[in-house]
Amino acid sequence: MARAHHRRLVAFAALLVLADAQAQLSKWPIRTGSGEVRLIDLSAAEPVFGSLIPSFGLGGTEDVNLMTDAQGDVLFITAVDSDGKIAVRKLNGELLANGAGLWGNSSSQASAIVPRPCHPGQYFFIHHDAELHRHYYSIIDAYANGGQGAVIEKNRLLLNSVGEGIAVSHQLIGGCRWLYTFRVDEGGYRILRARISATGIDDATVIGTCAPNGAAHWWSTLKVSPANDRLAVSLPGSAPSSAGDIALWDLDPESGELSGLQQLAVSARTVSGIEFSPLGRFLYFVSNGDALNNDFGRVNLVTHAAQIIDPAIGWWIMHIESAANGRLYVGSRGLGTTTIAEVGQPDADAAGDIAYDPGAIAFQGWGIIPSFPNSIEGEPPGTAPATS
Repeated sequence: MARAHHRRLVAFAALLVLADAQAQLSKWPIRTGSGEVRLIDLSAAEPVFGSLIPSFGLGGTEDVNLMTDAQGDVLFITAVDSDGKIAVRKLNGELLANGAGLWGNSSSQASAIVPRPCHPGQYFFIHHDAELHRHYYSIIDAYANGGQGAVIEKNRLLLNSVGEGIAVSHQLIGGCRWLYTFRVDEGGYRILRARISATGIDDATVIGTCAPNGAAHWWSTLKVSPANDRLAVSLPGSAPSSAGDIALWDLDPESGELSGLQQLAVSARTVSGIEFSPLGRFLYFVSNGDALNNDFGRVNLVTHAAQIIDPAIGWWIMHIESAANGRLYVGSRGLGTTTIAEVGQPDADAAGDIAYDPGAIAFQGWGIIPSFPNSIEGEPPGTAPATS
């Protein structure tokens, strides 16, 4: 335990220096329940929405993703298209060569886009089919096809019988990364780790298990902390209200091994979406259901004290993400409106100082479920350490 505590202190100190360099993407595609996909720029003082991206729409309600270059210019965007499968497009709506027909599902929660080591301009795109409970991966070359981009390999089966939660580690010393996901097995969760290298994604290894006090669910959310030193999984099937809502492990960044499982009880409602604060001091959570009075709150990762920030944030909520501007965003839903709530100071000690605005971004007629991209936690393109 002393070693794990020391590791977190070192990682936290490093984050204080590198928080800006290792923040998440500053541009996101936003999909809503009506199927519209628009770009939001989070680099300015206030978020700025772009226009509707041509040719994207009506294919799904959740998973969207994108990759930018080191200057923040969008290379490509992914989302379920009108045929019910994932398409890869440029910002102007143009389809990349071979960019249609990637396996997915209209309600798949998450995907991941990972730079391919030693192959500049190429990316592993890890995508999920929520009906078949399978992960696939495809390889996208942003500069192939005369600089227009192309999907050069498509729909390689990665894992069967896996849940929707996906997270990817920072680049390791040797240049590889870890992919983390989970399998629902015998009423519990089996946490899986697979090595991502220049040649592909290896077979997965079980590195931990968790038996919740209730049912295990395919749609649990999985997140890695910004310092790569913790892994969390939401437990939406937990009962009664005093049972653990979140499974939390210590994570060794290089070996990818888990230790010190804790189950944290944070809400009397069904917790689904989770996200670490930018400095990793808090884990934010949101409950999910068909009533307006879902909880939005956070738990202190030192004291394990939970704070409910908003006891009525909306209904059917899944997505929380941190952005490159140091703020945290959560999709919310009211009667007749859809909003994106903002936490301006996610690592503030007191809940009253977090600058929470439940209606920071409000829009009419855009559907019902704002869905945010699931990027590499804490690390945008161009900031990874050089391969040794």
